[in-house]
Amino acid sequence: MSCSRRRRCGSHKRSSGRSAGKRWPCCASSTPPSPAATNSPPPPWRRSNSTPTRRSSRLPTGPQPSARAGPAPDPPAPIAYGHLVTAPAWQQIKPERYEDFWAPFDARFSFRPGYEQNGEPALNEPIPSVTINLAPIFTGEPAQFAAAGDAINALGLLAMTRALPASQRLLVLDWQHPSWWFWPHRQALDPEPRWPVEVFPNGDYYVFLSEDMTTGTFGHPWEQTLCIFGDPLVNALAPLLTSWLPTKRVKP
Repeated sequence: MSCSRRRRCGSHKRSSGRSAGKRWPCCASSTPPSPAATNSPPPPWRRSNSTPTRRSSRLPTGPQPSARAGPAPDPPAPIAYGHLVTAPAWQQIKPERYEDFWAPFDARFSFRPGYEQNGEPALNEPIPSVTINLAPIFTGEPAQFAAAGDAINALGLLAMTRALPASQRLLVLDWQHPSWWFWPHRQALDPEPRWPVEVFPNGDYYVFLSEDMTTGTFGHPWEQTLCIFGDPLVNALAPLLTSWLPTKRVKP
């Protein structure tokens, strides 16, 4: 048989799409040349006696990751109010700005600091305000004192998240110590919250104050009181505390 006929038969085979190992009738009685006898590669129908393997559609087609790839990325931050909560709840204010915040507070509330309890409030309590008597906490056993202090902080934070927008920050003043900016909603979402300054006045005058100075709390450790002022916080926090602590003063 001529070479041209064998080439035609091979072309039939390549264009047929049939399984390997079958011949067309025109070459049924012919024996194809041995691959070793020619310099050309063997025809496709002699390369395998098995069904051609199809590429799996499930195999990835892009570049494969290196075997020495780094650690898996951290999970996304918790989502609240439609924003990623990644910023800290506390930001310390530079010490040189101490008087920038205490001077307006002194002028607004006539702050009168002192180490002894003389029966007088340490500031002119605004209207409206409710002053809670914390004496039952200070006279309790150590475990009760610690638990009650934590409860004041937790209930204060709960009330702030109810009364204030998610983006609002508060000015936190700690007498003769650094001042802070504080975001209550971030604090509530922090899995390990810290309190560099507490709502509960354990050791010093502690003030949580809105930037317009209309809403906040003032903790007096020597009088053992917590003054809550401003309608939003009075309505949110006072009921939570007066359910288990006595009231010292009220200015409706």
